[in-house]
Amino acid sequence: MKNSIPYAQGLRYRRIISDDLVLITELHNLTENFISRGYPPAIIEKQVNKILSLDRSILIQYKERTNTNINFTPFVLTFTNIFNNCGKNNIYNLLRNI
Repeated sequence: MKNSIPYAQGLRYRRIISDDLVLITELHNLTENFISRGYPPAIIEKQVNKILSLDRSILIQYKERTNTNINFTPFVLTFTNIFNNCGKNNIYNLLRNI
């Protein structure tokens, strides 16, 4: 988790930001934020270096799905505190009782 969270966040930055100077500045800010939250600097530096080595043009290309045999329909909700894990509005209980 300590590797994947900074990497995933940095990867989003790499895909969104087209200007390398802006990217470097934002990755520096991201690094400072993770370090201030107690992440080991060596892990953050390793992930940032990995991100900087990636080619943005490849990252933003559309990728075809390899598995089209999906046997479910995603159920997407907007977050709200009413569907908390306890009480009568537990989303699992609400759906199960329909």
